[in-house]
Amino acid sequence: MQDTYILSFNSPKQRGKNGGYLPSPRKVSNKVLAADPITPSEMKGNLLLFAFGQFIDHDLTFTPVGIGEDGNPLKCCGKDGSDSECFPIKIDPGDPRFSSNCMEFTRSVPVPYNDGCSIGYREQMNRVSSFIDGGMIYGDSILFNENLRGTLGCLRVSRGNLLPAGGMCHLNETGDFCQLAGDERVNEAPPLGCFQVVWVRLHNIITPKIRYYSKMLSQNVYLETKKIVGALLQQVTYGEYLSLILSKKTRKSLDLDLKPWGFWKKYDRNVNPTVKNVVATSALRYGHSQIPKHLGLKTKQFAVDKLFKTEDVLMNPHIVVTKNGENLPGLTQFLLETPAKKVDRQIEDGVRNELFRDANGTAFDLAALNIQRGRDHGLPGYNAWRKWCKLPEARTFSCLYSHDPDVRKRLENTYDHPDDIDVFVGGVTETPRDGALVGPLFECLLGHQFRDLKQGDRYWYETIGVEGFKYKQLQEIRKVSLSKILCETLGLKKIQKNAFLVPDYKTNPIVSCSSLPFIDFSKWAPQRSYW
Repeated sequence: MQDTYILSFNSPKQRGKNGGYLPSPRKVSNKVLAADPITPSEMKGNLLLFAFGQFIDHDLTFTPVGIGEDGNPLKCCGKDGSDSECFPIKIDPGDPRFSSNCMEFTRSVPVPYNDGCSIGYREQMNRVSSFIDGGMIYGDSILFNENLRGTLGCLRVSRGNLLPAGGMCHLNETGDFCQLAGDERVNEAPPLGCFQVVWVRLHNIITPKIRYYSKMLSQNVYLETKKIVGALLQQVTYGEYLSLILSKKTRKSLDLDLKPWGFWKKYDRNVNPTVKNVVATSALRYGHSQIPKHLGLKTKQFAVDKLFKTEDVLMNPHIVVTKNGENLPGLTQFLLETPAKKVDRQIEDGVRNELFRDANGTAFDLAALNIQRGRDHGLPGYNAWRKWCKLPEARTFSCLYSHDPDVRKRLENTYDHPDDIDVFVGGVTETPRDGALVGPLFECLLGHQFRDLKQGDRYWYETIGVEGFKYKQLQEIRKVSLSKILCETLGLKKIQKNAFLVPDYKTNPIVSCSSLPFIDFSKWAPQRSYW
């Protein structure tokens, strides 16, 4: 398959430093990323941390892949390589999980170079806006946005205060329906669908308060509510999420921490906030190492009620939509109290075998897909990005100082040269340091990306000016935590103070929801003073 490709502006990355072909992504997945029978847990972070990572990723990136003329997915296995949009993954004989010799893979849609007026290197598109602005809730197009809007400034909901019906998914239970959201990937996994419901409900909780106090027209009520929801997304991401992903040192050096008071005045019109290819294609996918083997529901007494194999509930919204959403509190409680896996080389076999299927029912290995996607996008290797981050490069496998000895040996037995290591593989297998959840390379790439997203956002919620909030309004927004948002939208009575950490009676106690502050919307009443 690979021999049919020729070096050109359009070809994917296929050869290593010494000129030979890179190992098959499936081979790398088997030799480096296969999980041991017992995978270690992250003792602080819970599964809600993992779920939020996917949710916020869908606000930032969506790279479409090629489809056939009939609108259906391309079938690339068995072709002779004449289709330039195909880049199938080779499966070696004797593979422990796959019986076929090929895994389907379609290349990402290219952007016309120079508006199609000249030939240039293939580049990929991001179909959504590169901002934390709630695009996965509201949509990133006028058509999507209008289809989701209800009346009086609210968003449309269905019975049970759930998302409206629509979208693509697998249904196998009577009464279930596919969910429609601002992002078409809403049905990928139950935790993602749950978060989508939470934030739509939050919008509809805020809307009547803004309408009552501000006396705005419905169109302006909708826009003001959307602005508040976007602010809360930014606040949760930078104030709670990133504080667990990145070390304190990195956050301080890149000015990622939020201000407890006052306005933030460092917007820079010269900063490009676009999500970088390496971040969208590799660094933001670190969470694939954390995909749990099981998801479940907990009762009000905090006992596990049901467990589901994760691979069995993907693209199936049954857990979220059945019985008017009665499972949502139990699913959320399970996510709140279950430790997440560490970010390491071990990716569960459940997402690396033939049983793991995409929205079209095609079997695939998620780790192998990530590797192939990086090669499809022509990403430089692990060492090149270490150099960009001013981290030591490895000239030999023994010099991979951010990896433990077992991982070094696995990489040496798989790649011909350290320069050949795919950036996703090298990054996800690093050992974290300084209290970060990810290793040094991904910490660098993610840190710089979130810095650019903040500094390059004219509508950043802490900004002074007509784009921002009045100071008293900003102080009200600063009161709100993700724990309070979950309480307000799911009817919870108790929750831990930090929603992203497992409960601990000393460091993260469970408290009454009524003790957590929410917004005083009277600050949106008409007033002359900017303060």
